[in-house]
Amino acid sequence: MERISFTIFLTLLLFSCNSNKQDKFDTFKTLTDMMSNNLPNANYTISIPADYTIVESRAGDFSVYYIKRKNSANKSGFNATMYIGNHPSKFPVVEKCKLNNKNSIILQNNVLWEIYSCKDDFFTQTFSKNKFNHGWDQMIHAAGRSKSRAGVDTILYIFSTLKPKK
Repeated sequence: MERISFTIFLTLLLFSCNSNKQDKFDTFKTLTDMMSNNLPNANYTISIPADYTIVESRAGDFSVYYIKRKNSANKSGFNATMYIGNHPSKFPVVEKCKLNNKNSIILQNNVLWEIYSCKDDFFTQTFSKNKFNHGWDQMIHAAGRSKSRAGVDTILYIFSTLKPKK
């Protein structure tokens, strides 16, 4: 019995230390209620918490998607945006904020997120080429804001679920 327990323990330890495994996300309880959503007017899906919605703002050659709570009176949690087009631009950040970086994936591309910590506010953004583009959507600029690091991890997780429609 001790040998079986030790084997199970060792197996769990080895799998939890796998350096190729994507980072575990410190996230909100809403992640258990993630739902896949089609992006309006685009050939992509993304998973978001059940109490969030996606709103599109479309221009001639790009779209901006806003991921926000369905209940706008609830100010907790996070907000996120995603630009899909050919000419993204970086959001300015306050220089006094602390910068950290974190690797993740968007549409099968490795990306490096910039994570800014500014007192009780967190802001994050990244850029990615879109190898599934249809001409107008060659680049992605993903960004988000949260009052907690857990919210930032949720934002990174959500954007890692972005996929082309099947």
